[in-house]
Amino acid sequence: MAALAAELQRADRQRQLAEYQKNETAMAERLAVPPAEPLSDDEWELLTPWVNWCAQRGVRHLPARPEVVASFISEVAHRGPEYVASMVAAIGRMHTVHAALADPTASRAVQFVLNQSVTPVEPPRSWPKAEKALFQQLPGAIKAIIAKRETEREAGFRRKQNELAEQIKKLTQTEKKETNGNDETKGQSSGAPAQSA
Repeated sequence: MAALAAELQRADRQRQLAEYQKNETAMAERLAVPPAEPLSDDEWELLTPWVNWCAQRGVRHLPARPEVVASFISEVAHRGPEYVASMVAAIGRMHTVHAALADPTASRAVQFVLNQSVTPVEPPRSWPKAEKALFQQLPGAIKAIIAKRETEREAGFRRKQNELAEQIKKLTQTEKKETNGNDETKGQSSGAPAQSA
């Protein structure tokens, strides 16, 4: 009797899930969402290590559970924050764009591992205090990208400053030479008057 009741309950649950699926599909079809840009060849190439890693461990790469993505990130974190951020973005896009699934990289598990595995990143020094506080709330991979770009910007700015300083120095030296040359020319032309015989 208990087995029959359990079987009836399971059948009711299956009917309910089928009804949910039908209603959700109808809702999705009514939406006029424009198609997303497909994954690029570079993104597919970037995803190869992820797909291989999943195959080696006997887990699905699509749809992926957040814990699986988090485990993968913890294993590849040594490759650096830029690689991790690119990989996380590609995995997320593969789910949301390519397969229209929920993004496992937005989960708490993945964000926790990202924040633990990516080297702590300080906010850019030039930012105001309020923006630095907001920066600390960002996921680790995003902080790493912002910090990298800010460092590149600062380095470019300093390089241009140094180039400008060098040009000013050369210009100043040229002006001094011209001024000294003009003084010598004036001194020669305004020298002692020639004596008449």
